[in-house]
Amino acid sequence: MALTAAALETLFATSTSYYVALGTAASLSSFTELSGGGYARKAHAAWATTLGVGSATRTNNGAIVFDAFSQSVSVHVTHWAIFAAAEGGSALVYGALASPVTISVGDQPRVNDATLRITTVEEG
Repeated sequence: MALTAAALETLFATSTSYYVALGTAASLSSFTELSGGGYARKAHAAWATTLGVGSATRTNNGAIVFDAFSQSVSVHVTHWAIFAAAEGGSALVYGALASPVTISVGDQPRVNDATLRITTVEEG
């Protein structure tokens, strides 16, 4: 079943802060989140919605910048997820990065404006 625009607003309201996470794998049942090395989810409250014919797209409004990575081992980041809490809980939505990145010590991961995209389709 597709997620409708109304359900998107209920599940993922634009007026609420959510926590963006970075990970190394994702599936319908799990999200493998980074840990250690100074990593923490980043709160983000600015979301934009674009309505199309029979669809709605929600994107991050503004860049999301994570703290500098202090882990001495490089990590290949392939996925993102959005959570309702700073720690724990289940991902509300997740997706693959368009271009996976390798994060090394001193790097400050950044998700550019309008990079995270959640699109719904109205069922008819």
